[in-house]
Amino acid sequence: MRINDTIKTVLVNMYKKDSSEQFTGRISITKLNGNFIIGYTVEKGKLKSIFKLKNKSTLKSKSSNDDNCVHFTATTYGSNCIRLDEVVITAEAKSTILYLDPFVNEGNGDYEYDYTLDWNFGDGNPNGGGGFNSNCTGGKVLNPVTSVCECPTGYTEDSNGKCVVKCETTEDDLKKVFPNTNSTKLKEIADIINKYGKDFGIDNNEKLQHFISQAGHESDDFNAFEEYTNYNINRLHLIFSKHFNPYNNPTENLNKQNPLDYQTTGSIYANSEKLYNYVYNDANRGKKHKLGNIYTGDGYKFRGRGIFQLTGRANYQNFNTFYQNKYDANTNLINTPELLSTNNVIAVISALWFFKNKVNIDIDENTTVEEVTDKINGGDNGVNDRKQKFNKAKTNINCIK
Repeated sequence: MRINDTIKTVLVNMYKKDSSEQFTGRISITKLNGNFIIGYTVEKGKLKSIFKLKNKSTLKSKSSNDDNCVHFTATTYGSNCIRLDEVVITAEAKSTILYLDPFVNEGNGDYEYDYTLDWNFGDGNPNGGGGFNSNCTGGKVLNPVTSVCECPTGYTEDSNGKCVVKCETTEDDLKKVFPNTNSTKLKEIADIINKYGKDFGIDNNEKLQHFISQAGHESDDFNAFEEYTNYNINRLHLIFSKHFNPYNNPTENLNKQNPLDYQTTGSIYANSEKLYNYVYNDANRGKKHKLGNIYTGDGYKFRGRGIFQLTGRANYQNFNTFYQNKYDANTNLINTPELLSTNNVIAVISALWFFKNKVNIDIDENTTVEEVTDKINGGDNGVNDRKQKFNKAKTNINCIK
């Protein structure tokens, strides 16, 4: 059920009291984590009790003797019963509400505060009750028509066979954030995110919005899946300040490199292979900045690739191990590292993997771009562009449709 444009869970207990075909049972509306919003008891199609918070400390069930029905307000409904031939329920969960389960100790006024429901989708009853067991696993429910275990509406199945919140985007969504990027490319990116994002916890708008804006910045609006290699030798001392002397004073510091030694013959650009083999070699890096590049040629071979530009043998190896165990045992990124930049599926998955492992905070509506950028980049590099992209994503992307 969608309440205030957010998916909630609806728990329904039905039981037969007589020969009537009208609904008898209990309904509970909760957040996805089980926190209670509002509840109802129903007998033969009539609302008998409404359980909701009257104030911060008191919960009461409201009932009426008028035709054995409940009214929300007498002025609205008069003496007419609220029938349940078709029910549309709306509710708003506010941060000040104390969440609880109205079905604990029902009827005697003794309610347990801060109680959350533990509902097994395959069982169909809260708190493990009920006698029905469909043998469905992973949060799936049995489709009574097809007799197939399926994820409930609003959920999708991840690669582990578990039901997770369905959070997806579209080509049109991405086009609003990256208007100058090829539409075909954006459609492919959206399809890959939708297929694999659920495996990496992309289950709310904020996570998707932060991921897309950070990925867009790191990949030049999804146009570059490999680190740029054309560096003007005049700027090496600005980009790699720890490694190079200024172009106009190339021997200033004997502990730094002479940029002229890296110049490509007949060009103003540095020899990229020689450059990366030097600056990315662990022997030339500080203790906190090792990349696992210990063999000759590792620096250039394992240069930045993928949407978040994985860099270094260690990162390639860690992601390769994950990818082989999770998706394809035959893929070998150590032998064929170029797949990170030429295979869009691997490029996107590598970014999802990096995002999940690096941004190890709970992302919600209060998470700032600065917080995520610091996790991704170790500082605030490009934070203004990241903010602009995030604001566009926040305006245009709603992953739960």
